[in-house]
Amino acid sequence: MKDPHTHPNGKVTVVEVAKAAGVSVSAVSRAFNPDASISEKLRNKVLQAAESLNYKPNRLARGIKSRSSLIGILVTDFNNPFYMPVLSAFSSEIQKRNCHSLLINVDGEMDISEAVELVMEYNVDGLVITSASLPQELVEACRIKKTPVAIFGRTSSENSVTVVSCDNLEAGKMAADMVLDAGYMRPAFVGGPVGTTASLERQRGFVSQLMHRGCDYWQVVEVENSVTTPDLTQR
Repeated sequence: MKDPHTHPNGKVTVVEVAKAAGVSVSAVSRAFNPDASISEKLRNKVLQAAESLNYKPNRLARGIKSRSSLIGILVTDFNNPFYMPVLSAFSSEIQKRNCHSLLINVDGEMDISEAVELVMEYNVDGLVITSASLPQELVEACRIKKTPVAIFGRTSSENSVTVVSCDNLEAGKMAADMVLDAGYMRPAFVGGPVGTTASLERQRGFVSQLMHRGCDYWQVVEVENSVTTPDLTQR
């Protein structure tokens, strides 16, 4: 019978060992580091879980002491086709600068706390966050370690991060002008996941420009988890 913790390629991750032992990812990392501060009881607990899963520690991660030449890229919506060319461009530019990219896919199998542990374990030299919402816990951990953080595709009031984003409000206005200039009389705005900053700004720009130009018939459709749910505002 196949072990449910084992991947198709036979490898087991540090996250799975942590779950099996009931500890944090950092505790697993410390258990395999003879110089780390950890009780013998906890170390044995981790080692037993690792042995039961046939886990082999990542020696690359263990060997990192200072500069890693790793740039972390955190994604929370990996299934979004928009991110495929974005991730390709990121990795290409990172490699041109003699660095390597570490993709951290935060989905249903990993929460932000585990992502923080992985970022800290690999001691990345910088972190790019493409998440629709800003993981404050992760930003704070990077701030303490003086790890540069760049937010891609959304705005943020957090002073410790670099923001790379377009003017979503103006983009919404431009989209409204485009559909009205094309002769459409009943436009609709189909937004992204409910509550995301970028989507809300585009919607505000789109609707305000429609009203500015005297368009009385429009609707807004919000999309969440790739399912369209009618949440309509009819004019």
